[in-house]
Amino acid sequence: MRAMNAIRAFWVSGSPKFDLSNADFGWGTARKLEILTIDEEKYSMSLCKSRDSDGGLEIGLSLPKARMEAFATIFDEGLRF
Repeated sequence: MRAMNAIRAFWVSGSPKFDLSNADFGWGTARKLEILTIDEEKYSMSLCKSRDSDGGLEIGLSLPKARMEAFATIFDEGLRF
């Protein structure tokens, strides 16, 4: 792991078939679902099956504030294209 300290890594986890929102551990399904990270740098992404759309995908993204704002601007412009 020491060698990885010299480079920046971005981790992606999850699966569009991993249905977390409908998982029932004995007290009913979740009303809200958030993926947490233990990443110090806050560079992470998660994928899971959409709760509200059949065949849809929910994407979670964690970036430092300045990078998230830049990403949001670029993403918004891409949606308008």
